[in-house]
Amino acid sequence: MNPKFSIVVPIFNVEEYIVECLESIVEQTFDDFEVILVDDCSTDNSIQIIEQAGCLSDKRFSLIRNRINGGLSVARNEGLLLAKGEYVLFLDSDDKIAPVTLQKCFDVIEKFNPDIVVFDFILFYPDRTTKERNDNLRSELTGQELAIATIKNSVLVAALNKVFRRELIISTNFKFPIGLWFEDVSTIKLFAKANSVYKINEGLYLYRQRSGSITKTFSLKLLDRYTAYRDVYKELSHVSYEGVYEKYFLIFFIRMFFFQTINNAFLQAKLEDEEEVNEIIAYIEKLPETEILKKEYLNMDLSFVEKVLLKIYFFSPKIYRNLY
Repeated sequence: MNPKFSIVVPIFNVEEYIVECLESIVEQTFDDFEVILVDDCSTDNSIQIIEQAGCLSDKRFSLIRNRINGGLSVARNEGLLLAKGEYVLFLDSDDKIAPVTLQKCFDVIEKFNPDIVVFDFILFYPDRTTKERNDNLRSELTGQELAIATIKNSVLVAALNKVFRRELIISTNFKFPIGLWFEDVSTIKLFAKANSVYKINEGLYLYRQRSGSITKTFSLKLLDRYTAYRDVYKELSHVSYEGVYEKYFLIFFIRMFFFQTINNAFLQAKLEDEEEVNEIIAYIEKLPETEILKKEYLNMDLSFVEKVLLKIYFFSPKIYRNLY
């Protein structure tokens, strides 16, 4: 009999954190699950630590080793191909889940039978402080409502704080995009195709905050946000959703790409990165959405602060940068 849950854990150079991750799985109060560990060619001691931890003697755990380093999306997709559970949870190998996570999800599934279960994040920091990130959603909603809330940036774009019905993933032929940063943006396409979603208002996913993460790194790969945005826009604006998404996508562009990319560049870039910062600014200036923004932002459903920041940026990117 297939397990209720498949937990897919991509692994790459996480020797400092992998034991905590594995312990959080072993400590689950609900035990009908499988764990697919996908090693993406780690060069540190991650795999030796996993072997020494003894979890591979548990028949619920399996370890897959990629021949070449393909990145997070490749590892997740490999795990999906092997998953047999009714529902799938993605867990990054430097993060943890609360002991009651699977039990809480199971209880919801038994009662409401949703395609997706969503729960909140607990951000935890190197100094051991924590902060709960609560997405303000009602308990029962449609997939379309979750997609719109995400596009409006009122819900964090993430695959991690959710369990997905595996049949939804299979029937939509969903795969994480390969070679891109911000691959989780693609999950909006899954949200839109779900019939029902249930939100658990409790922090169950413990999301480690560390300086080496993508969102705290400067690189021209920040522009992958736009590629991810356009991919979602292309699919959802050309299917039979009666144009419901199109009016929200420009706001998604502003909040998910425009502000976050520019702010990342200005906050994280060093003096030697000046040429790349200018390249990012030039790239953004040429986008069709930027031209629309310049004409329409004052009439859009944006906050007063967002409108002021856009006004400053369009007047002078240099002045805007001085804010950071």
